[in-house]
Amino acid sequence: MTYLQAIEDSTVNVLEKKDVDHMYKTIPNFVEFGKLLAKSLYIKVCDIKASFILNTSEERYSNLVKDWPQVIQRVSQYMLTSYLGVTPEALSMIV
Repeated sequence: MTYLQAIEDSTVNVLEKKDVDHMYKTIPNFVEFGKLLAKSLYIKVCDIKASFILNTSEERYSNLVKDWPQVIQRVSQYMLTSYLGVTPEALSMIV
């Protein structure tokens, strides 16, 4: 199971299944949009999962710094260690 937690004030839009089903039926391009969104999310999740198998913690940290440099300054060390799957001690050796 995966949990998400907002670290800053956020706006969340929630669509009920019945509303999404209605949009699929009434908006011609919404089905294609849904397929593209699902494909994009699937690829992202697979990439994240694969990184835990294929990459070292140092490589995961390096990729995070390269892809999301602003995150390093905005989250706690605890959140970084959780995301990277390392202990605080291991993170201090990486940084």
